[in-house]
Amino acid sequence: MTLHLLYRFYEYFNTDKISIIYQGNFSDSITDKILSLSDHNISSDEAIKKLRKRVSFIMVESFQNIVRHAPNVENEIFNDGNSSIFIVRNIDKTFFVSSINLIENDKIEDLERKLNRINDLDKDELKNLFVNILSDESISEKGGAGLGLIEMARKSDNKVSFDFAKVNSAKSFFYLEIKVNKGENNINDQDHIELSKQLHLDIIKDNILLIYKGDFSQDSVLPVVTMVEENLAHSDTIVAQRKKTFNVLVEVLQNIAKHSLGDNDDQNGLFMIGEELDKSIIYA
Repeated sequence: MTLHLLYRFYEYFNTDKISIIYQGNFSDSITDKILSLSDHNISSDEAIKKLRKRVSFIMVESFQNIVRHAPNVENEIFNDGNSSIFIVRNIDKTFFVSSINLIENDKIEDLERKLNRINDLDKDELKNLFVNILSDESISEKGGAGLGLIEMARKSDNKVSFDFAKVNSAKSFFYLEIKVNKGENNINDQDHIELSKQLHLDIIKDNILLIYKGDFSQDSVLPVVTMVEENLAHSDTIVAQRKKTFNVLVEVLQNIAKHSLGDNDDQNGLFMIGEELDKSIIYA
């Protein structure tokens, strides 16, 4: 990782109001921190404030989709090349929420059928489908009927974008992207999911744990610190190095919070942390 990498991502997310890209330990506590990070940024922007509830719901469902349904998710190791990745981006008045995780190849056909069916239905038909499935007592506990997918499509009021990329004879990456927007936008869904697929490859290649672009006021800094701290606790890094990394992390985030030239009360910046061999690397 070099400063050229940092500048490349800075340029990549230059038009984003908010960017959260996360690869690491997936747990309910991390869900809360990402939600807090997003809520703070949305609530401070009047132009997108009305989207907050819809975006928050879809973020939770997408994140939990990784937690619940990725194979062997509890054994995933950061930077093993097969990690799940979660992405939230706010471009103008449009949000993209993406989840990327491994699935077994023998589940793809059924999943693709459900997603195509969801995309073929209008809002009223989706509501009727949701009610019918909900009243069916044979629904599996893992949500095999696709209730979460139906609700995300209903809340977003957009088609669901998805794709698959084969990893080996047993598993593939499943890309799921939900768009939430206020009014018209000129962002093509298929073009954007292709960008997310390339971003996924870059994140894995460069062993990046977290990228955050947005407001770095105190309310935003705390969730970032907690997310990195929890991942360090799950890593094989020796305790002394964890403490050094944490101390540098706090200083860097406080530096942005204190000195960044922002809009109104926002302290804007970009932060990322990754790994290279036995080192943690922090950039801002």
